Amino acid sequence: MTLVHRAAAAIALLCGLAAPAAARDLFILDAGSVSDSGHDVTALVDDFLSHEGKFSAIGLQPSYAATLDYLGMRNAVTMQASAFGQQVVLRIPSTGFSKTFTGTSPQAVQSQVEDFFEGSGAKDLARFLEKSNGDTALAVLDGNPRSTTAMFARSAFERFGIGPLRSRAGYGREHVAAVGHFDLGVEAHGGAVEATHFHSLYVSDAALTLGGDFDRVGLYASLLGQYRSYDGADVYDAGLELGVPITLARPGGENPLRWTVTPVVQTGGGASHDLLAGGFLVGGGAVNSFGWNLGPLELTVADQFVYYCGVPLGTIGGVRIETKLDRWITRNGIKMAFHPPTVKWLSFEGGAAFMHFLGSDAKIASAASPFAGVSVRLFDVMRMRLGWEADFGRHDYAVQTGRVDLALEL
Repeated sequence: MTLVHRAAAAIALLCGLAAPAAARDLFILDAGSVSDSGHDVTALVDDFLSHEGKFSAIGLQPSYAATLDYLGMRNAVTMQASAFGQQVVLRIPSTGFSKTFTGTSPQAVQSQVEDFFEGSGAKDLARFLEKSNGDTALAVLDGNPRSTTAMFARSAFERFGIGPLRSRAGYGREHVAAVGHFDLGVEAHGGAVEATHFHSLYVSDAALTLGGDFDRVGLYASLLGQYRSYDGADVYDAGLELGVPITLARPGGENPLRWTVTPVVQTGGGASHDLLAGGFLVGGGAVNSFGWNLGPLELTVADQFVYYCGVPLGTIGGVRIETKLDRWITRNGIKMAFHPPTVKWLSFEGGAAFMHFLGSDAKIASAASPFAGVSVRLFDVMRMRLGWEADFGRHDYAVQTGRVDLALEL
């Protein structure tokens, strides 16, 4: 992912984003007078439990306590050690979890903790991660505009709502109006994330879409992927999306109206070894899109309502995967496109969308997403779009990305 990381960083520099002045590491573990931090929470806790690295000195103490700051969540995990590290009480205050681990050595305790959370304790870890959605702007699965659920919601909304595969410019040929069409599209984004106290946050994503519609009903399948680099921590998302656009009104002749309703089903997940986070989800909903042709202008208004829930995958590779998730998301937006009457292969567009995580347990519960772009038609069957997009939410949260779309429209 080095090339992707560099590309995202380059686009971030073009966007002019700067790292916050009071930058800090993703994880901070304090054990009395000893403290360590970094971007790999597993390595940090392992060093503490087994008395390695900066925590080698605490092996001489009969008892000691430690607290873990997880992505800005203070005292997210507490650990109370006794018998020179051969007994550790681990607590997660946000969920009420508490368990005592006892071994013949600190290394044995470390192995017990690891085995527990990879096995029977996977549900306890999933409950903690669910709580983190409302407490940190960098949660993996949910609660912010670059989480896994947000990736799925944004994908369906942009594809079938605010930026439908076929706008007025795409319906210009007679055979399209008569028998339908076929589309093959590729899109890619890259840029930077800004969140209070953190630095070096980059994101990139891509999608491959294949589909078409005939006699007003279509079928589209998309492969989705997203990569997040949070100060050196790697986060991966991947999924599949199926949409069935139902065209109730199609522009042509004297009819200026386009109206499409699209049921959508999605599945996939996100994971990060460094953040000790991840899960698998399924979901779906519907996207409603209206368009009006107003001379050289085209106005689009879109609305979306989708739901996502976690799905347990059982044990894979010796690790049990549990997901706690129950989320409704809405998106609403408006776009204005300009098609110069004398240059039929060129168009300009701009607008904004608004996302809402329904419920009170999302750190970035709402975000405004302005965008702008220019599209060029090539050889009458290809479309290329270059654009800029952003997400702005509370707590000084911001994302700015550049975007490239290529589509074959037959």
